[in-house]
Amino acid sequence: MSNPITQNIRYLASYFSIWLVFALVQTVVFYYAFSIEWINGSVDAFVFNLLLSFIGLAIWPLVSFSSLGGAQLLNTLITHIAGAAVLIGLSMYAFYNVMGFVFAKNEAYIGFLESSLFWRSALAAIAYMLIALNYYVIIYNEEFKIRKIQESELKQSLKEAELDMLKSQLNPHFIFNSLNSISSLTLTNPEKAQEMVISLSEFLRYSIKPNEDKSIPLKMELDAINQFISIEKVRFGDRLKVEINCDNSCNNKLVPPLIIQPLIENAIKYGVHESLKAAVVQIDCSCYQDTLEITVQNSYDMESVSSSKSGIGLKNVANRLALIYGSRDLMKITKEKNSFRVKLIIPQIA
Repeated sequence: MSNPITQNIRYLASYFSIWLVFALVQTVVFYYAFSIEWINGSVDAFVFNLLLSFIGLAIWPLVSFSSLGGAQLLNTLITHIAGAAVLIGLSMYAFYNVMGFVFAKNEAYIGFLESSLFWRSALAAIAYMLIALNYYVIIYNEEFKIRKIQESELKQSLKEAELDMLKSQLNPHFIFNSLNSISSLTLTNPEKAQEMVISLSEFLRYSIKPNEDKSIPLKMELDAINQFISIEKVRFGDRLKVEINCDNSCNNKLVPPLIIQPLIENAIKYGVHESLKAAVVQIDCSCYQDTLEITVQNSYDMESVSSSKSGIGLKNVANRLALIYGSRDLMKITKEKNSFRVKLIIPQIA
């Protein structure tokens, strides 16, 4: 990191302007408090503050290579004490010789110059300390900004990794069952087996393909859902009935990919697979200006479904929505006597 004062011409101009103001104030003090003539006082003040400004710039290497951390604090203090002694000593030596040469014939000023070396050194030490502390504050602020950026990038990376993990958790039982169904169909109905292979391959391609966009049109998601349903209907036949009620006006509304499929899978698992009766899965979509509401409802037999079971797929959906939209109130579950309803509220972010 370069010196924050010299890296910008405006900062450098402001820095020297501050010392110029100090020099003007010092000139006035010399005149009224010490009866130093204007010309003598102004030359003295300008040379003295110019040397202090150079000390301020020379401090930066000492600051940039030291730390105020607990383990290095003692070394830092020793470094700055030695650095201050050298810089202030050289500056006072140079100041005394320059002013002594310029005003060699002015005995009154030479006397004032010699008597003022102690408090000038004290002022230089105070200036050294204040400038060094200011440098450390600048360094801390820069490091704090960098840490915040790094934390933000890390959180974003973790968020994307978690989203990818949740998205990729396609139930392996679905794949195994589908392959078993295809295996059976190859003997009894080869054409149907071929159709199922095509549907399965299309759905798997959709589920595992890299998705640069975090959201896709609802119509694309529903097309994948139809492929998923067609595969499941081969397994369950007339026991599975699916009704999709989504108006065309909602087709372009955006949803996270594979956000509906876990709901359908959950409905089939608890509404069809564990029931001896025919079950109906209903998908309803309602779109508004700022939100899209998707409701998946299925009938089920309470006596056939264990109350201790909970759908991992539903938890994944809730987690994905929370990660993407920053809210845990976007999924509502309603459980009634013979129906189970899951409602998703998808914000439409411009």
